[in-house]
Amino acid sequence: MFTRLIRLIDRMGRVLAQINATGGAALLGWARQHVSAAPAPAFHPAAGVSDSVRRETQVRSLSGAIVLLLMAAIALVIWSTQAQNSPIIDIVFGESQQAEVAQAAAPAPAQASLLDAGGSVVFTMYTGNQQDIYVLGTGQQQPTRITDSSADDRTPAWSPDGSRIAFSSRRDGNWELYIVELESGNLTRLTYDLAYESHPTWSPDGLWLAYEGYVNGNLDIYILRSDGSEGPFAVTRNPAPDFHPRWVTSPEGREIAYVSLRDGNKEIYLLSLDDPNETAAVNLTRTTDLDEDNPEWAPGGGTLAYSVVENGQPLVYVTDVNDPARPPVLIGQGKMPAWSPGGNNLIFLNDRGGQSQLLAGQFGSWAASVQSFTLPALASDLSWSTGSLPATPRGALAFAATAPREELYEETLLNEAPPYRLRNLNGVIAEQPYLSDRVDDSFAALKVHVNATAGWDFLSRLDHAFWALDRPAEPGAPVQAWQKAGRGFAIAQTYNNGNPAQIELVPEQIGPDTFWRLYIRAAIQDGSLGEPLTAIPWDFRARTSGDVEAYEAGGRFKDSTPQGYYIDFTEAAALYGWERTPSDGTWRYNWPGVLYWEYSRRDRLSWWAAMQEIYTLDELQGGGNQSFSATPVPISIVPTAAPQ
Repeated sequence: MFTRLIRLIDRMGRVLAQINATGGAALLGWARQHVSAAPAPAFHPAAGVSDSVRRETQVRSLSGAIVLLLMAAIALVIWSTQAQNSPIIDIVFGESQQAEVAQAAAPAPAQASLLDAGGSVVFTMYTGNQQDIYVLGTGQQQPTRITDSSADDRTPAWSPDGSRIAFSSRRDGNWELYIVELESGNLTRLTYDLAYESHPTWSPDGLWLAYEGYVNGNLDIYILRSDGSEGPFAVTRNPAPDFHPRWVTSPEGREIAYVSLRDGNKEIYLLSLDDPNETAAVNLTRTTDLDEDNPEWAPGGGTLAYSVVENGQPLVYVTDVNDPARPPVLIGQGKMPAWSPGGNNLIFLNDRGGQSQLLAGQFGSWAASVQSFTLPALASDLSWSTGSLPATPRGALAFAATAPREELYEETLLNEAPPYRLRNLNGVIAEQPYLSDRVDDSFAALKVHVNATAGWDFLSRLDHAFWALDRPAEPGAPVQAWQKAGRGFAIAQTYNNGNPAQIELVPEQIGPDTFWRLYIRAAIQDGSLGEPLTAIPWDFRARTSGDVEAYEAGGRFKDSTPQGYYIDFTEAAALYGWERTPSDGTWRYNWPGVLYWEYSRRDRLSWWAAMQEIYTLDELQGGGNQSFSATPVPISIVPTAAPQ
């Protein structure tokens, strides 16, 4: 078996090598000729999305799809012989835009090889259920935690000289901007108001910060002096959200790239501070079917890396800002890129299984140089600098570096072995408010967390939790429902009604499946809870509005992003092990198939194994039958103590 597998991989490798050596460029050229014979469009700041631009977008999607198919073929082979933590297959384009496939995982290498370009990377990572800031330097085997407030700290950015880190934090009650000086450990608060402020970025001389701020129901880009003596000054004023700014790193430093929803989807814009008139802002990406995000300038400016989800896959691209007619270069599978201090290397993130991998390599030679390192939790907001932590952290840094990592919850069991009991969910109104003893504590901890962060007890009411064996599945819903294993629950669908609705839902394509990211509207709208939305939600009620297109599409995107503060329930649930359920393929015309409300905790179990945790095999097989029986089985329910 193993020999046959090696031979298959070898044959596939020879095919890929032949494509890479002789057919890669020709293959892409053939695609461009057949999709469009028109030349690349000339760039003009005021130009709309022309037909030729749309065709170029189609070519980019086609080339990405070709590589995704190659990746999927090899991934299938590797998956067949590896566990679930099998190596990542990264998608790469070299300078000649020839397709290559690189295996990027393997055991985590030494940190010196991960950061060959030197310096240190600062990033956000979860510590329990809160976000903290970590630094990983050349030669380090583990990242160092540099913040440890009881509230979230995130979106760090190195100063140009590497001596300071700007970040956003809720430590004083709402999202404000802070700067920590590494040598002394001194912490300075820059902003003092109830408005949301986050994602700082430094001017090249270190004298100014640009950031996103939510003022009077509008998310815009602002600048202020890094010592707090001047500003803030509004840079954008468009009614649509403008966010994630990145100040150009060229010596002149007069341009800011940022993300905007002003055209109905996420696009990356470029605005000159010499003429801060938004009508002169340049749309760099100009796509109607993709959402670009997380722009990052290469040192010296002129080159921009960014994230995009394409064909259901998170990808990193690099574009030449000075030659917008040139197609962007696909670097690899991941998100949130950052450049090395010298501009020759890139680093970005790839999430899987509740953890993030750092992937680093040389720009232009990614396949031959990529290295990876697995972090213990989900991470975001990378920033790479020549700076480094002092050998002996002081001030605010000293305590954070030695702070213990606390567990989110403890799953206590009444029985040491199956069958496990069902536990009553205290403070929950539902048809059958029970969960398996294996997961009830994680649900209770999630309920407490959401109550604290959203300001109201969102999970106190569910449409359902436990299902009896004889309960039939609804059309479009999975027959093997995790509720029958005591490992699933359904959010109350009525929360999506009202004006404003108590929840908002944003569709996300992951591979072939449609998932829904669920946001909860905070009970208090003064900035002390939640944050503004940076996506346009889906309007399910448009199905019955009389709009034929909306009816056939299962709804449509809302006309604008709702104002107000929200928390990301999907992200919070994942911290406690609860996964969302993908929609059935019929969801556009079959409401029970939407399934945005379904969450389950699977713990890498098969459904059948999960069922055997609360039932005996004889009960499941109907008294000896070898096939599954829907015969009702009595289950004992045990009260659960209220969470402390």
